[in-house]
Amino acid sequence: SDSDLSASCQDFSKNLHDFRTTVDETTNAFANRLSFEMGSSLTAPLMTTEDGSHSFNDVKDIVSSGEHLEHFHSYQKTGYHSSEQTIDLHVDQGFFIVFTPGLIVSHNAKVKPDLSRPLVESEGFYVETSDGNRSLVQFDASDDLIFLMGDGADQYINNQLRADSTSQQKRLRAAPHAVSLKTHDDSLARVWYGRMILPPKDAYIPSTAQTYGDVRNLLSSLPDGERQAGVGCSSYTMRALDGTNSTDEEHDGDDTQSDKSQCDEGSIYCWFRC
Repeated sequence: SDSDLSASCQDFSKNLHDFRTTVDETTNAFANRLSFEMGSSLTAPLMTTEDGSHSFNDVKDIVSSGEHLEHFHSYQKTGYHSSEQTIDLHVDQGFFIVFTPGLIVSHNAKVKPDLSRPLVESEGFYVETSDGNRSLVQFDASDDLIFLMGDGADQYINNQLRADSTSQQKRLRAAPHAVSLKTHDDSLARVWYGRMILPPKDAYIPSTAQTYGDVRNLLSSLPDGERQAGVGCSSYTMRALDGTNSTDEEHDGDDTQSDKSQCDEGSIYCWFRC
């Protein structure tokens, strides 16, 4: 219970609750607005359960019934890492991701965050534009939460647009993105929060005769080497840096590092976690 936690942990727990509530409210507002904007341009329902007993009629239904994966990341980039690229150009396979811009946080000699020093907006977030160019995104203190569409936009939204020209103009684009960090000393870390929205587990995929939950269960039963980037999941070979251990970086194909990216039996590496 909270009463058993230290004062600092209780403060963090309260702030985290308030923060998550804000993310919940903002995500729901985004889903409601997107449902309104797409309007009658989408056929309905967008998804159903296998037996047809329940329908997910619009975007807000998918978001409210979908699975939400959230994570706090801490990336570090010390001098012996030769490559500046931290996360390669990719498209997340969920419906969309909502995230906070990265912040550079200083740590004291006890490897604890030193909040007496100002937080600095992190640079190095790139998106690939529709014409194929890679563009640096400049975040600042006025940016609180960012929404970025994932591959689900093509999997179960764009393919449900009506054929008329007005509807086709509402196609959603999943923007490929990458993160590059400049080398810094081990007293600094880039902290970041993100929440990925996945489709409902019981939503049925006619083309595979499975539910989205079935697909994820199937992936979890495969050997590590056979697991591909699945529904709502990044490749299991991707990993983020551990803020408490600067020797861990995303898996770069070196077999000596592969055991660090493997998960326990019955689980899969999904969006940077087991």
